[in-house]
Amino acid sequence: FQSATSSSGKQWDFKEDSSLNGNIIDSYDEETDEYSQDGDVFEIASPILVGRSGVEEAKKLLTALFSRYEVESGEDVNAGLHVHHEIKDLYEVATEDEIVMAYLPFQESLYYLVDDWRSSSEYCRKIDPESKTSGRGIGGGHSGIIFTSYNTLEFRMKEGLTSVSAILNWIKYTQNIVDAIYQRLTDNLQKQHEALEKVSEITTYLMLDMQGLGRDNKTARERIK
Repeated sequence: FQSATSSSGKQWDFKEDSSLNGNIIDSYDEETDEYSQDGDVFEIASPILVGRSGVEEAKKLLTALFSRYEVESGEDVNAGLHVHHEIKDLYEVATEDEIVMAYLPFQESLYYLVDDWRSSSEYCRKIDPESKTSGRGIGGGHSGIIFTSYNTLEFRMKEGLTSVSAILNWIKYTQNIVDAIYQRLTDNLQKQHEALEKVSEITTYLMLDMQGLGRDNKTARERIK
């Protein structure tokens, strides 16, 4: 069990996090209408994952973890799923302000695919285009995306998930958003079109995830400009 700042990016870490409180709920007794609680809550941080092999590694770990603790597939609005994508290539062609401007057309689509309360949460709120600022805390505090000291763009808006397929689809979705941002910044219309096609395709799977988790099955594809 590691401290909050101990991750090296080389292994899976179970970490402390000051924003997490309470205990893990292990079981529910219908006769007494009570939950039994045992264990500390924690953050799981992955090593740096690359390409399809990285997705497969995440799949294996999550499948084993959820099976071990008999976690039911669903959502946990008390937790969050944070995904980092390396953006060294973006820094080579644009400033942080320019990256934010290229991100904004995707913002509504992203938030449509998360639980409603996340858009107003102090930890992952939407960026106001009129008052945005560049830097580690875009717009002040913790926005839905932030630039980090690791040269990554962190997507913070997604609620916690205990569905392996939903987690993997969200990782792929945000990666394709980053790809589309890069193509937009470099004015490569053909590549941008291809990236948007991938975004649209994965949106379909995310809609199915939402439906499977009991969420309204509407389309976010129309919100992508």
